[in-house]
Amino acid sequence: MILSHYELDNTFDLQPNKVNVLVVENQNLFWQYWRELHQQIEGNDGRFVLSANGEDMPFSRHALIVADYVSLSVNNKKILNKLYSTLDYVIHNNCLAEYQKLLEAWSNLYLRINIESPVPIVHDEITTSVLLKACSATIEQQDTLLDKLVQYIRVNATLLQTTCFFFVNLHTVLNQEQLQAFYHEVALQEVNIFLLESKVYDKQPQETVTVIDDDLCQIVV
Repeated sequence: MILSHYELDNTFDLQPNKVNVLVVENQNLFWQYWRELHQQIEGNDGRFVLSANGEDMPFSRHALIVADYVSLSVNNKKILNKLYSTLDYVIHNNCLAEYQKLLEAWSNLYLRINIESPVPIVHDEITTSVLLKACSATIEQQDTLLDKLVQYIRVNATLLQTTCFFFVNLHTVLNQEQLQAFYHEVALQEVNIFLLESKVYDKQPQETVTVIDDDLCQIVV
């Protein structure tokens, strides 16, 4: 997978065992690139290009960007809808007998409730999705930031087949030991990550660092 931008001299070769880091020291340009990536992942046009085997790959389908490390969650609507769809398949193929018993028990209970109710009542069809939502089925969240980041990648790669993750100023929230653990997990998941940083940090063995300084000169470290 290749990432390029019309203003950048070099392209970025995205691979699971390689971490590309773009350091943009000019604050205005840093914000511009951050905004462009965010907007393109939201489905808008921009000057970044993501491609594989010579074909453009829509950011909105293949990529995610993480900048808010405080509110990071795997329980958004898109993930939960996909989770419920996956569990629906599991229930109908592996737990059908138990599911049918549950529906029968609910039907009997509903008839009893309707008899006891002061007014006639109706209800929507009971589906696996309705049941899962009724019991607030969600993904169990991890506690530490490192574990949350690893879980975020695993869940999105597994359920949504996301292949590329962009992280903004990741070096500000993880120390070197945590970065090494995170990079190891990323390689195991066989996904690609790209770091957008606002300053230079100690280079890690997995990293290829490109710096755009305040004078807009591009330097590969």
